[in-house]
Amino acid sequence: MATIADIQAQQQQAVTILDRKIADAIQAQNTAPASQAAQLAQVVQDLQNQRQAVYTQTLAAIQNSADMANALAALSAATTNMNNVAGQMTSATTIINNAAALIGAAGNVVTALSG
Repeated sequence: MATIADIQAQQQQAVTILDRKIADAIQAQNTAPASQAAQLAQVVQDLQNQRQAVYTQTLAAIQNSADMANALAALSAATTNMNNVAGQMTSATTIINNAAALIGAAGNVVTALSG
């Protein structure tokens, strides 16, 4: 199963290739005869459309990845724990007594977000 980092790495590789060829096509368009310039303009547009499709599909792949589901579950559990601890912090005494627990729970959120 691909990780989010794997998906992003492949996306970056694809976008880098597309960007290079978009730049090449624009450069060629600037020096091409009129008959080719129009065709090159269409090539640039098609490459840009495909570049956007790569970004769109990458987002979909990340959203559907097991890593994303696992991270969301961990984040949800950590924030639920934070809410539970925070709910107990209703007076000066309980704020003081539960501060360490809330800080620990917040640390779990950070851990969940950092993967």
